[in-house]
Amino acid sequence: MRISQLRRLWGKFSVPGRITTVTVSTRMNETLSDVDETTQLINQVSHSSKEQSYGIDQGNIAVSQMGSNLQQNAAMVEKMSAAASSLSQQAGRLLAEVSSFKL
Repeated sequence: MRISQLRRLWGKFSVPGRITTVTVSTRMNETLSDVDETTQLINQVSHSSKEQSYGIDQGNIAVSQMGSNLQQNAAMVEKMSAAASSLSQQAGRLLAEVSSFKL
């Protein structure tokens, strides 16, 4: 049952001219107003939680991408190291070949 429906039903049961009914009606309206306010606050908290969750997800994606980039960079460093070692060996062989020539 919605709050507006409760208010309408409560209005049907109140008897004009009775102090107790007016007092109870006033307190019921205050309570329903408090329930409305609490509902709004809960909705705001829910919205904020969703935004925070989205932000955390974006952070996780960024960290995952950084890890992937780190792995790619490490693989490139290994390839470059192997290429440098091969080039060094080739340079050593070339030096040995050239050293046999006299000018």
